[in-house]
Amino acid sequence: ITLNNSFELGDINSDAFINVNDVVSLINYILLYDEFDDEILILADMNFDLELNIMDVVILVDIILTNN
Repeated sequence: ITLNNSFELGDINSDAFINVNDVVSLINYILLYDEFDDEILILADMNFDLELNIMDVVILVDIILTNN
């Protein structure tokens, strides 16, 4: 899913690729921060529940594994 024609859902680090680096970034956000800015929430909320948690990681990993 492309957001605003410039960012893609799951591209947490905004490098134009969805890969393991995005998984690491997502896990770091979940572990290190209690609140998230809107851009990170939009890019990382894989199940659209307005929270970042392990389910978002699972969905992101599944996307990476099924698209490669």
